[in-house]
This record gives sequence, C-alpha cells and structure tokens, in this order.
Amino acid sequence: MTWSTGTFDIMAEPGGVTNCVLTCCCSCIPIGDINEAIDGPGGKIGGIVGEIVLTGCLGLHFACPMYQGLQVSKKAGFEESIVNALLCSCCCTPCYTCQQWREVKIKKIGEPGYSGQQ
Repeated sequence: MTWSTGTFDIMAEPGGVTNCVLTCCCSCIPIGDINEAIDGPGGKIGGIVGEIVLTGCLGLHFACPMYQGLQVSKKAGFEESIVNALLCSCCCTPCYTCQQWREVKIKKIGEPGYSGQQ
C-alpha cells in the first residue's frame, strides 16, 4: 500500500487547485490541518506556529513536512521511508504537503469515527 495520489498530482482531488495555491502561498494553513489530523504537537495551532518558526526563523522548511509525511503514512496504513520523506520535503515541499493533505482527506484521518490504520 502507498499514497492514494502521486507527489506531483498537485491539482488532484480532493483539494485541487485550492489546495495547491494555499500550500504554495500560505503553507502554514495546510500544515496546521495535517498536524491536527495526525494528533501532532499542539494540534492545528501547533502546526501553524511550528511551520512559521521552523521555516521563517530557522530556515528548516523541510522539518514539518518530513515529520508529517512519516506520520500520515503510518496512520494511513503504510510505511514511508525516511529517505523518501527527506527528499520529498527538501526538494518538493509544496507538492509533498499537498500529497499529505489529500491523503488525510481521502483516508479521513483525524475525523470522528476514524479507527486508525486502514
């Protein structure tokens, strides 16, 4: 089992062009949504603040997407390699974030009634 959509399927549903534009222009919003869905530190606000601090202050634009990619894949029921997560988050950060957001929506990760790995 693997991701439901490809890394470069940036216009794929759910989300489509809105997900793509939002991720490229204000990545802290989808990163906050993903963080909340995976029960990451601080929920949605923690994801937003973490993205702003790690990217804006420390220049670590890959940190949140890498961590979240590993967590989303685990909750979706498959294993993402650390190497793949690092490469995608360093080289294609917006595309990788879009892919994670779509997976959260497709698998309904973090929604009421979500029962863990599917």
